[in-house]
Amino acid sequence: MVKLSRGDVHDATEVLVASFNLDPVFTHCFPNQVMRTVFLYTNFAANIHFLNLRSSRVLKDESGKIVSTVIFEDERLNPILQLLGFIGQSLAWLPLMAKKIGLVLCSSSPLAIATCILWVPLMIVAMQLCQFWFGFNLVRAYCASASFERANGWHTQKKKHLLAIGTLPSEQGKGYGSTLLNAAFPELEAEKYYGGYNLESCNPRNVRFYERNGFVTLGAAQLSGMTITLMVRPDLYKVKANA
Repeated sequence: MVKLSRGDVHDATEVLVASFNLDPVFTHCFPNQVMRTVFLYTNFAANIHFLNLRSSRVLKDESGKIVSTVIFEDERLNPILQLLGFIGQSLAWLPLMAKKIGLVLCSSSPLAIATCILWVPLMIVAMQLCQFWFGFNLVRAYCASASFERANGWHTQKKKHLLAIGTLPSEQGKGYGSTLLNAAFPELEAEKYYGGYNLESCNPRNVRFYERNGFVTLGAAQLSGMTITLMVRPDLYKVKANA
């Protein structure tokens, strides 16, 4: 496992795009493949490059290729400032991804190309509304999280949200994700990125992956027919509480 450098942002983004291309939330919000691809590239690239570079980690194989990426975000950031900053950062990142987006467009139908060109400016705003819509529907689950913390005396000011972890589809099932995830926790704690770790998942397969790696389910929220599961790592809360 290594820290993510700015030079690795593109390859790390490629891994997450490949991993999340068929994620239920993104296929629901962006059923058009071209729009979904543009959204995923701008979303993950901006998140890594501008917001969470210090708390992102990657795992490389023997050849030096990035096979797995994880992003943690600091929940202490003001959500409104984070939203405004992220919109600007996504717009700034979009031209940098022009080559990749262009390749996607060239392989698409004329209708898809025209649709993408017409709607790209609105997509940046749409994806933020998507995230806010997604977030507001998790209010009940986050309330369950807060109650869980208070009941166990695990309240912490330095909570980290596991925003995304993904492995190249061709490399899944080889333990790369688990290796990266469990190597990242002690390193982040050593750098004062410690505290509670939580996440939400809408993919049952991913829920089982997180359970194998020490996360427990706090509750769930329904979102357009999908079940969003909120999970935490209790042992990491205890480390902070007893410190």
